[in-house]
Amino acid sequence: MKLLQISTLQKFKELQYISQKHKLLVPPHFFDTKSSKHSLQEIHDMWNVLEIATIQPKHNSLYIHIPYCMKRCSFCMYDSKIRRNDNITPYIDRIIKEFNFWSDNINTPIDSFYIGGGTPSIMSVLNIKHLFNSLSEKLSFCNNSSRTFELSPDTINMEKLYELGETFINRISLGIQSMDENVLRNANRPITSPQKIRQIINIAKEISFYDINIDLMVGLNGQTTTNVESSVKQIIELAPLSVTIYSYRDVHNISEWKHENRILEINKQLLSAYDIFKKYGWEHASGNLDTEYNIFYSPEKRKKLIRHKTSIDTLSNLNLFGLGNHAIGFNPSLAYKCDSFSDDFDKNEKRYIVYKHTPIQQMELAICNMLYCNNMQIDRNLFYDSFGCNFEDVFEKELEELQSINRIIETPYGYKFINNSKYEAAAIQMFFWDKKFLQQYK
Repeated sequence: MKLLQISTLQKFKELQYISQKHKLLVPPHFFDTKSSKHSLQEIHDMWNVLEIATIQPKHNSLYIHIPYCMKRCSFCMYDSKIRRNDNITPYIDRIIKEFNFWSDNINTPIDSFYIGGGTPSIMSVLNIKHLFNSLSEKLSFCNNSSRTFELSPDTINMEKLYELGETFINRISLGIQSMDENVLRNANRPITSPQKIRQIINIAKEISFYDINIDLMVGLNGQTTTNVESSVKQIIELAPLSVTIYSYRDVHNISEWKHENRILEINKQLLSAYDIFKKYGWEHASGNLDTEYNIFYSPEKRKKLIRHKTSIDTLSNLNLFGLGNHAIGFNPSLAYKCDSFSDDFDKNEKRYIVYKHTPIQQMELAICNMLYCNNMQIDRNLFYDSFGCNFEDVFEKELEELQSINRIIETPYGYKFINNSKYEAAAIQMFFWDKKFLQQYK
């Protein structure tokens, strides 16, 4: 046991070093390190053939990526193109063809639907009608399913908002990011008056969207605890139904000292937002200091509505069909991403990056995602219900190693991991990841 403890401590220190040096707060959640280019037809042929470890019934989600923006925000890390007008009809036609290609695989009713970007609200009213008329012919939805459309205040108008109200969309999400004009200028974001935001929210409530979400950020250039608190108070006064706060860490290419201090400052801003939401009776619905985002529900928001369950989705055999340029789609056995910008649909062109996962890798991915989303905790019953085997049997060696260095506590429902820092949390997750992932950092 002593030798195991020594060797495990040494390995753990190496994993922490890798995590710190390469700013790896979490390991990859969906992708194997080996990838290859395939056509959409080849992906379609593989979709239901590869072995899937989970035993739960499949449920289906659909994501559509609109990769166009009026201008690029300084913090953006997504693939997008600048458009000076809203005429994206050729791209919408491509999305419809891609949807029709997958439609026989998309089992309805589906659990969730999301149109993101980019800036989906850049679409014209005619584009919105064209897209949703085509989708509605073949889609149906589960009860309490979430059907989201992302909006930017500078590209939405009342005509578009009312048109969305005629579709099956029941949740809108407004990208505000901050109410501080200097912070928005630094981020190259449009500045929208509180009056227009209030008008959008009021009309959305009149249309009866079940959720009206505001996106805010912490960690942007020029943000302080003071102006984060001010933004949160102003947004609460505007009365959306939920708020999602994203943590912008920007941890690459900065020194260790600056990185550590940046993380501390971001956490300070996030905790101050927590306190204000709590003071005004809002519920913290999802997330923690380690996760990419935290979600808060207003007292007005109906409690019966579904919540974000990322870790459970991954364990429950999710099929996500991603449509559009640079969209990601996956099921437990493979993931794909369109690696090009094009308005054309060609099912035989090899422009999709594909990652395949073995059954054991699927379990590793599920554990990594559970640790990341559930505050470093593993539910043994959920694991068994998902895979039909015991967590302890699959990961016996990893558990023995972590127990030898006192990094794990057994609880009535499973295990809780002791993480003293984000790097330690990442290192613990690496114990449960395919070791080939680590070789690229040797």
